[in-house]
Amino acid sequence: MDNDLQMLEDYLDGTLSKADAESVNEKLKKDPELREMLALLQASTQGIKLAGRRTSIRKIHEEFILETRSNKKMEPATTRKIFPWWMGVAASLTLVLAFTAISIFRFPGSFLDEGAIKYELPTMRSAGTNTDDLETAFKNENWNVLLEKVDTQETDRKALFLASIAALQKEEFELGLQYLDALESQNNVQTEPLFKNEISYYRLVFHLELRDYNSALDAWKTLDAEKDNPYRSSLGLMDKASLWILGKF
Repeated sequence: MDNDLQMLEDYLDGTLSKADAESVNEKLKKDPELREMLALLQASTQGIKLAGRRTSIRKIHEEFILETRSNKKMEPATTRKIFPWWMGVAASLTLVLAFTAISIFRFPGSFLDEGAIKYELPTMRSAGTNTDDLETAFKNENWNVLLEKVDTQETDRKALFLASIAALQKEEFELGLQYLDALESQNNVQTEPLFKNEISYYRLVFHLELRDYNSALDAWKTLDAEKDNPYRSSLGLMDKASLWILGKF
């Protein structure tokens, strides 16, 4: 994923060799998803660049209005020449930003609302202690009970994980990350780690909920590196591209 994005970024920047650029062109012809990613990168990059020019465009427009008011003898031809240029830039800016907003800024809401995986408690899974009451609270979605009974100093790993899900449901995202940190610390002193796959995935979810895209991008890279993690396929290609762009900018 990162390799594809870096390749397309270099392609747009014109820093690839002729042979590499031709190779990318061939890949783009064969891969529609890669073409979508390229279009998204083009729109987002251009949108960011144009957004940075808003002040300059506004200043030019204001100067033009002042000049028009102070110079009553300005020829109509000059007016006709300047307005289409400014209006064209403004229209381009609006269209690019609108496209970028639709393509990128639906994320992460689109993923969190539609694509996020809901955790289902397995019938048989034990962290070594009796947590039946917590499991019952989890199954009944009694999130407040879980948060009341489990604090971040807890050493039972199942309890910590169930509490992290409760924190997610109650939109206590910072607290949820604290539970995951505590769970990971307990895993580090145990022979067999528990909920390892879930820790990577829900760390990503919590950072997305917090709109901390830099941390979310790091969490995604960790998840993506875990080739056997079943949660790795939870993000679609466009979700990954959107996260990469938001994390970079």
